[in-house]
Amino acid sequence: MDKKDLTMCCRLARTICLVLASGGGLAAPTAEPPALIMNRALTVGGGKEVDAAVNVVAIDSRPVVDKKSYVEIAPGRHVIEVVCTARVFVGMATVDFHSKSAITIEVESGRVYRLDGEATVRGDCTPALE
Repeated sequence: MDKKDLTMCCRLARTICLVLASGGGLAAPTAEPPALIMNRALTVGGGKEVDAAVNVVAIDSRPVVDKKSYVEIAPGRHVIEVVCTARVFVGMATVDFHSKSAITIEVESGRVYRLDGEATVRGDCTPALE
């Protein structure tokens, strides 16, 4: 084999490797899309006497570091930790009462779930997942 043939073989091998590496020659299994859990934010303005915010802070004991309006979660059974904040209008100001709780959920691929909260004038906040 002369040098020209060797160079052509190397180029052909490199091209095949690049095609395989980019997935062009492999049938990759399709991954299930994640589910979304939408956090509930406090209402801005509106003069409500009581309002609630519910945010995911951990999934399966792993902290959620980004402060987004939603969290992506893999399909299956999970334990999510949430902080439920009851904002109560008292006199001329508002007071926030925070409580932490855990919810065990079974999520389906591609579905959107919404967190909600029941707040009372005493500052109690009960999270719910819809």
